[in-house]
This record gives sequence, structure tokens and C-alpha cells, in this order.
Amino acid sequence: MVPHIRLGRDDCLSCGVGRVRPLLLLMQHGVPHGEAGHDMSYDHIAIARCERCGAGQIEIYGHDCFPLDDVWDQFEWYVLSADAMRRLTEGGCPTPLLATCDCPLHRVWRAAVMQLLVRPWATPGEAATHVHSTPLIWEGDRLV
Repeated sequence: MVPHIRLGRDDCLSCGVGRVRPLLLLMQHGVPHGEAGHDMSYDHIAIARCERCGAGQIEIYGHDCFPLDDVWDQFEWYVLSADAMRRLTEGGCPTPLLATCDCPLHRVWRAAVMQLLVRPWATPGEAATHVHSTPLIWEGDRLV
């Protein structure tokens, strides 16, 4: 069964016009807020692709609705270069939206994305400061 993935934003960070949809799910813990079985926290790391321009973006999402937390939903977004998207689409994973998949594509991308900076949010209205608009490129076996 393919899990439900609700992205924090569905607009393309590259062209600003197109809509993105999940292409690869690297990590998912818990049940999303508002769905049956949710228990305070939910996290995912997804790579999405724009249906219009073909550009990609990484979404790193953490949700914690513990009553004392100030910002329940915290995101970090990274734009992916055309070369990075080419590498991703050539990977050939049979289950790209299964976060527990341990194929070579998932392992390489999971390791690369886990090295990216994720900063905590201080206020709910600071989403723009968590968008990294310079496209990431592949260098060796990592994103830079």
C-alpha cells in the first residue's frame, strides 16, 4: 500500500506556476495530523517534481502538536538542479513512494538529503526563510 503524502506546498519553487507531486519518499514516521491514528508527531522527507517545468524540490517536514510547542509544522525546502532530477528519474526504483524501500536509489538519496541543513522555526510565519532557492547539484555522491 502506498502511503498518503500531503506536501506542505504544492507550488513549484523553480517556475512558480506549476504544481508539484511526490516522486520519491525517503522517510516517513507517524500518521499525518488530522488522520486516524495521529499521535502528536509526524515527519516526512519527500522529493517532488513539477508537472509543468520538470524541476524538483526536496521537502523536509516535521510536525509536533504537543500543546507547549510554538510551531507545530516546520518545513525546509530545497530546489534540485536538472542534473539531480535526471539522476533521480534514472534510478529505476519499483516502489518510489515507499519510505522503507532499501533499494540503491533510496539509500543514496536518503544519505545525501540527511546531510542538508534543517533549521528550527521560531514563528509560524517564517516559511520564506526556509526555502533554499539555489538549486542543489550532485558532486560525487552528495548534494551541494
